[in-house]
Amino acid sequence: MKRIVTALYVLILVLSSCAREVVEPAQQITGRYALDDGTGLTDQYLEFDKGILYLYKSGIAFPIMENQIWNCKELDYDLYSSEEYSIQEGSLFSDYYSGAIKKEGDIITIGASRYARLDGFREEPYSVITPEKSQYEIPLQEGEHSFPVTIENPIPAGELTASSSDNWITGLTVKEGMVLYHVSATRSSREGRITLKYTHATDAHVVVKQSPSTFIRLEQTFKTISYAAATVEIPYTIENPVEGSELQVSSTSDWCQNIEIQSDRVVIHIPDNNSGSSRRAYLTFSCVGAEYVNFLLTQMYNAVSIVLTPSSAQFDYAGGTGSFIFEVQNPREGASVTAISQANWITDVAINGSAVSYKVAENNSGDSRIGQIKMTYGTSSSTMASTGFIVSSHYSAPVIVITPSSAQFDYVGGTGSFTFEIQNPRKGASVTAISQVDWITDVVITGDKVSYTVAENNSGGSRTGKIKLVYSTSSSAMANTLFTVTQSYVAPSIILTSTSAQFEYTGGTGSFTFEIQNPREGATVTATSQVDWITDVVITGDKVSYKAAENNSGKSRTGKIKLVYGTSSSTMANTLFTVTQSYAAPSIILTSTSAQFEYTSGTGSFSFEIQNPRESISCTATSHVDWITDVLIGGGTVSFKIAENNSWTQRTGNIEIKYGDIASIVFNITQNGNSELIPEGAVDLGLSVCWASCNLGKNGFVSSPTILGAYFAWGESDIKSDYSWPTYKWSTGSSVPKLTKYCPVDKPSYWFGSGDPDGKISLKDFDYIDDAARSILGGNWRIPTSEEIQELINNCDKNRYTRNGVRGVLFESRKDGYKDRSIFIPYTTGFMQDNTIVGEEKYGYYWSSSIYKSNPFAAYILDISSGHTISLNTDFFRYGGILIRPVTD
Repeated sequence: MKRIVTALYVLILVLSSCAREVVEPAQQITGRYALDDGTGLTDQYLEFDKGILYLYKSGIAFPIMENQIWNCKELDYDLYSSEEYSIQEGSLFSDYYSGAIKKEGDIITIGASRYARLDGFREEPYSVITPEKSQYEIPLQEGEHSFPVTIENPIPAGELTASSSDNWITGLTVKEGMVLYHVSATRSSREGRITLKYTHATDAHVVVKQSPSTFIRLEQTFKTISYAAATVEIPYTIENPVEGSELQVSSTSDWCQNIEIQSDRVVIHIPDNNSGSSRRAYLTFSCVGAEYVNFLLTQMYNAVSIVLTPSSAQFDYAGGTGSFIFEVQNPREGASVTAISQANWITDVAINGSAVSYKVAENNSGDSRIGQIKMTYGTSSSTMASTGFIVSSHYSAPVIVITPSSAQFDYVGGTGSFTFEIQNPRKGASVTAISQVDWITDVVITGDKVSYTVAENNSGGSRTGKIKLVYSTSSSAMANTLFTVTQSYVAPSIILTSTSAQFEYTGGTGSFTFEIQNPREGATVTATSQVDWITDVVITGDKVSYKAAENNSGKSRTGKIKLVYGTSSSTMANTLFTVTQSYAAPSIILTSTSAQFEYTSGTGSFSFEIQNPRESISCTATSHVDWITDVLIGGGTVSFKIAENNSWTQRTGNIEIKYGDIASIVFNITQNGNSELIPEGAVDLGLSVCWASCNLGKNGFVSSPTILGAYFAWGESDIKSDYSWPTYKWSTGSSVPKLTKYCPVDKPSYWFGSGDPDGKISLKDFDYIDDAARSILGGNWRIPTSEEIQELINNCDKNRYTRNGVRGVLFESRKDGYKDRSIFIPYTTGFMQDNTIVGEEKYGYYWSSSIYKSNPFAAYILDISSGHTISLNTDFFRYGGILIRPVTD
């Protein structure tokens, strides 16, 4: 039940004993009602809307005038509670309380409180603040000011207040309909705002502007003068001056402080501009009641300059002497010109009147260079102007030109020569020539000719060498160049008339011929086998003979004969001759590969043939089972005997024939079982086990394949009413279990206790003592393994149909000789969880004897559920109760 205001609870409970006005049953009040306590104010009102009463509280009081409330849309009401009410015969009812209510016209009376209906709402306030004007203009000087204000629709105890956020409007008071305030003086126009507030009225605002009443007039507001000292006059007039006030003029620049104010002009005495640049000063004119006026005075600066004629000179590497003239523009008294070299190779700088002379040294730097003579004009304490005279000195380097620049030799070598010429030669310099490689020798200079010798090329490849020419003195190299010698190389090669040969596995002899191209003196050919089965390799003239041995390796093979051409110290060429030899493996061919016998004893035989036989290798025949005996080989026939099969299950065996260690083959023998020995209730589908025709019941087989049988937990033989983890025999008996039996060693987190898990994963691991089928039926009956369930699925046709009103799956054998045999397994079974059968008519689950090793809480099941694929499933917990279809060995 929602909370409601305590006062309203009490009020309504008190009213329950009051007299009731007869109101129509189920009549409901609608509309909004405000508390009317006679003061004309309210902070609370009610709203009825289709049987729901809302109580609102605004937090402040507002006037009610003619059933209207002031500016209600802007209120932020707090909802205290809402309650569904009904009015029955003059009483107000809810689930929690009831009380008397009286309605007369637009007035609801609840106890002593009267609520007036509010039919409409308006946005404008009840009271209105009306200043005489919205804006006032006053002078710039300090003073007291006021303006009248009236209140329309005033209310009792209403109060008018005035405030301003502008700090220059102060002393705000309201007295007898007048707003009084004080303003400070200012030098420029400004605007402020006074805010008026009144109870239950929208704020009003009055703008106050301070504007000038006095005006300072200048004929011009800026002037520019030269750098020389001067007297500047600035005429002015003052319109509507304030009595007793005077013009004030000021400047922040120290060179513009000597100011004289006269009746109609301002006189300023300006000194010379020695600052080194143009300068500005701002003069501020001000007086009481006027905005200040600025005057800009600019004094120019005329700089000294040095003009050179010419401004630069250019010399070749030999150097020399030179001169230029200068002129000082805008000279200053007491100042003079100096000239200084900025480079050590420009010397003897001298000034003679307006001329400057100098000397340029020879350029031995190895590169072009640029220097400067710096001209400066000034006094000992001040530099007034400077410039530079540029001197350029070029450098022409010596160059060696050779003709030709290269030569080509074949591998035998020889002698050669070339000529050279020195361009831009230097006195005292000479040319040297040096070989850069050891195979270019005897380098000699004769006049302008260089001769040399190239040795024979025995390197094994083409090569390139250089002869370096250097032009220099004893202390400095001035030029160099390279002469290129290229020498080719033609390598010897071995050409075979044939590059390969093919032999049968029996081997034999062979030969091939060769030819040496580009032979070398003193070099010979050798031939070597790369494998041990190619022997007797002999070279006779240009012929190579060899022998290939019989191939007993068991596979085809490839070998090489390598020919090498060279000397004792160097290999010049080589190639390979390829010999390929095939291999024909022996094999055993059977006239038939299998035979099938009835369960009685008997004899049999089969024939075989050896293809690609080997000399001195014989055949053997061996049985791999004890019921196939007396295996004998005679010519190409194998004979044998088989013993009687004293079981109901089919058995298979084989006889293996081996040809030495080279070939082998298996002859398969199948013997049917004695169907008269099949246990009662078992069906032989030609699989590794016989499947029961019916499900397991509480005390044995049920009487029909369509009867479901009993539900068992995995590894339990008892029938229970509750199938859950707390009742499961092989767990700790809790909803968060641990296992106490059948748990893989690698799953210790599922195991109860500090020791290792028992490592058992199948009911056979404890000799079937926990197998319900073995416990109830005895003999060799047991629950099938997961592998036996998968065998059933893989080797049978599976058809869903209904037998005697019970839905299930018919498994029909696909094995030869067993295709007329089948078993019916119903799936309209569900499973037991807690004490309830879940999914009856839908699920068909049957236990295997194998747990799910990845999650030992679960075991494998045969899943033949409706709508599911028939499969071996893994997701059923061991505590659940499902059915069992036994098998027997």
